[in-house]
Amino acid sequence: MKEKEIREKAICGNCGKKFGAAKALWFYVVNIKQYAINVSALKRQSGLEQFFEGNVQIARAMSPDEDLAKLMHKRELTICDTCANEDVRISFLAFEDES
Repeated sequence: MKEKEIREKAICGNCGKKFGAAKALWFYVVNIKQYAINVSALKRQSGLEQFFEGNVQIARAMSPDEDLAKLMHKRELTICDTCANEDVRISFLAFEDES
């Protein structure tokens, strides 16, 4: 990672401190993706499996191969080594102010 990229990621998404302040040599770049189940598509797939008497392979071959989950939100953030070794609430970090 080059200096410019490190400077862009220098602040911990959990504690808000520069990761150099922790005096640790480690930091983490984390990608968080939140998905929502597509209930209609899931019901259709389940119905096909029931129609084919539980044969998942045939149901999969006969289905339109649609997405069963939709990406709702994604975020990349840096976590300092100190915070990485503590309990971190992923759902909180995913929607915390990104500015």
